Amino acid sequence: MCQELLSAEKCPTLSLTLPIYERLVIHWTALMEAILELAHYIRLGIRKIMEYVAMGHQTRVYALAMSELNNELISELV
Repeated sequence: MCQELLSAEKCPTLSLTLPIYERLVIHWTALMEAILELAHYIRLGIRKIMEYVAMGHQTRVYALAMSELNNELISELV
């Protein structure tokens, strides 16, 4: 589902990408508990996604990307 949401966009933005990745981590965490044999590999994937999300949170444009103003601007452009 996450891949479908991101690939459907012509230009995925930070304001769309970060919440989708955070949702993916929630789903993978549940999957990790359900499939113990793959828990190690799922944990590695979660760690990589969280590194990417943390980098996004540290950028100056993060606040703008997550703001309502940015969403309005994107809506006008599309």
